[in-house]
Amino acid sequence: MKKVLFFSVLILLVFSTFQPVSAQIPASYQSTVIVTNVTNGEGNIFFDFFDSNGEKLDSKYSDTIGAFETKTITTFGALSKGFSGSSRISSDVPLATMSTIQGKNSSSTTINYAGYIGTTIGSDKVYLPLLMKDNYGYNSYFFIQNIENEAVTVEITYSDGTNRTETILPQASMKIDNRLETHNALHFSATLTVTEPVGGRITAAVVEYSTGQQGNQLYAYGGFIEGSTKPIFPMINENNYGYWTSANIQNIGVAETVVTVEFTPTEAGKRCTETQTIPPGEKRDFATYAFAWPASMYDQSISTNCSRYSRFIGTAVVIENSSNQPLVGIVNQINNGRDPHKGQALMSLNPDTATPVVVFPNVQQWVGSARWWSSWNVINVSSQLINENRIECRVIGTADSSGIDIVITNPYPLEPGQGWLKQNYDNYPPLPNGFIGGAICRSLDGHNIVGSSNVLGAQAGYSVDSAIAYEGINVSP
Repeated sequence: MKKVLFFSVLILLVFSTFQPVSAQIPASYQSTVIVTNVTNGEGNIFFDFFDSNGEKLDSKYSDTIGAFETKTITTFGALSKGFSGSSRISSDVPLATMSTIQGKNSSSTTINYAGYIGTTIGSDKVYLPLLMKDNYGYNSYFFIQNIENEAVTVEITYSDGTNRTETILPQASMKIDNRLETHNALHFSATLTVTEPVGGRITAAVVEYSTGQQGNQLYAYGGFIEGSTKPIFPMINENNYGYWTSANIQNIGVAETVVTVEFTPTEAGKRCTETQTIPPGEKRDFATYAFAWPASMYDQSISTNCSRYSRFIGTAVVIENSSNQPLVGIVNQINNGRDPHKGQALMSLNPDTATPVVVFPNVQQWVGSARWWSSWNVINVSSQLINENRIECRVIGTADSSGIDIVITNPYPLEPGQGWLKQNYDNYPPLPNGFIGGAICRSLDGHNIVGSSNVLGAQAGYSVDSAIAYEGINVSP
């Protein structure tokens, strides 16, 4: 979960071909940026671009943005094809931003999509809960962006005992390809620490991809700069038409802790728990062995009363954390059943940084030939009941060139920890088909909320990973 604090947003942009080996899929990538003005006044947005050497390009992009308007930007002025780097988005109004990535094969045909949220601040420590090398066909790479005007030295510490140190030029971004490294585990976590200068700031974004063995799946998420003792995982989907979910939790503290996760159904399944011990700096995989795979496949002690192989659709929350260590996590949703080319990643949500307003920059209902549609899940993280119709989501965009401005409210009360799932599927009211835009959801009584969103191209094609997930962006009221 990211929080808009300043009128400047950092986001990594990926357009180039990465000189892949022949087995790597995708062969190239292209980025789209989605920007929502979270105020009731018109503003101006400006893009500055930095290449992988930190050089600021002459190419710029600027535009106006209306009150509460969402813009989807697919071309960036004179920016040349093959660019790979980062962008600093500045504006005179607060923004909520995200990027979607299209992965393309050697014929430049789109085969998969992923999405992640822009960040407004960097940190001298960034945490990556899930990375992979040759993990049954899955690999990962990540970009580190130096947001300082001087070079920084970054120590990369992996949970499998390996590490490396890199120097990153001012404003530059560096790609770290886990597939090309030596690792002692198939999947692992990482901590990125700026050692010089003291207090130097970086950001990071991760891309996970399949080489084809497990389908054309693509995942992306942003690096964490802080943790929570009781993070929320808003999407757990097990044994549901081939989907299963892995919730990877990283202990970013200094002591071992025993973690219990409670799974609460929203549409299917029964409430249950899972407990594992997580050493400092390491991660453990929750949900997978509680629901989808036999525990005998894993060499850890896992305590659970969940029903393996049963259908479950709901959420998960850490309810016990024995030594109160800060935790972060990544949820990967995978289909290994009848649609094995779908996958998406979602960051855990931090209730400690929640606000009464959460923004969803990418809202769609049955758009284009691929029939893109989205859903949102708004979760009450306050200690009080949120009554019916007391969360208002103002949804602004267009449908068939017509302007749309609609308010949608929660149809039922939300207990603490309960979520409101709104699906914008084919002909579901009140949005019209063809709608594309954004939503700003507000608790009218000032109760804190968080959220997440799924986006899917229902008719994008069987072999295309058209599944995207992203975190709702909390902003100040």
